[in-house]
Amino acid sequence: MTTWTRDSKVPGAEGCGVNDGEDEAKAAAEEWMREHRATAARAAPVRLDALESAYVPAGRPLEAAAHDDNRITWHPAAL
Repeated sequence: MTTWTRDSKVPGAEGCGVNDGEDEAKAAAEEWMREHRATAARAAPVRLDALESAYVPAGRPLEAAAHDDNRITWHPAAL
């Protein structure tokens, strides 16, 4: 299982976190987006670099977009 980070922000608030999998990260990001009326979010697979004590990229990130009909769609982030 890959670890995933997620983040989203609106003026005055920022939501971020770490989840054990892609589905959990996307669900948490979507919940935060709906609660704060955010229009975008990002989720990314990462791995922990023990020497640096930091997360490093482990794959292509995903970006979310909120739509007027309360749907949130995900797509691969631009490189």
